[in-house]
Amino acid sequence: MRKLYVVGLGPGDPELITVKGLNRLREAEVVFIPMSSKVDDSIALSIVEKISIASKVIKLSVSMGDKTWVEKVAREVCNALHKFSCIAIAVLGEPSLYSTSAHLLASMKCLDDVYIEIVPGVSAIYACADRVLMPLALGDEAIAIVPSARVEALGDVVGYFNTVVVVKGGKIMAKAAESLAQKGFRIVYAKRCFTEDEVIGRDIIDEDYISLVIARR
Repeated sequence: MRKLYVVGLGPGDPELITVKGLNRLREAEVVFIPMSSKVDDSIALSIVEKISIASKVIKLSVSMGDKTWVEKVAREVCNALHKFSCIAIAVLGEPSLYSTSAHLLASMKCLDDVYIEIVPGVSAIYACADRVLMPLALGDEAIAIVPSARVEALGDVVGYFNTVVVVKGGKIMAKAAESLAQKGFRIVYAKRCFTEDEVIGRDIIDEDYISLVIARR
């Protein structure tokens, strides 16, 4: 039976890949890495390049502004499944949380008689919280995970949460953090945790997409 592995690489440090994830990447004949078509560098690619695997590495061009990208990429991965008995898709962070791999699997029409295994990865949310020595939740506390563009939509409901993690940094991240600070939350900004470009602070440094805010009270 042909095999398809989706492997979460963790937040950026190759040492944070799980043992199973590393073994699955080494088992695969081909490893696909989804990459933004607008960005030359890729944290996921840099991780794979630093670990010891003999697999062929292929970049997948992802353009979230183009609705046809997922169909094109799905066909490319399906073609590989017809040629190889075992392939892998390596994604940054955790595959079940805001990952391109979920869109990809839903669009692939060649998965009959294919064994699919998703290998968990360390989410940047947990990694960044650990980095700043901040618990995300204690006892029966409640936590919310929200894209920066949806923070305002929480409205008064935000009062039910002890921790709000704002992900998908961008132009609106600073505004989202300010809104939470006004509601009594203590703000920590974290960019690219466990990478060479890591930034931790109280102020929003820039509009990096791979950044988050942990707001806690």
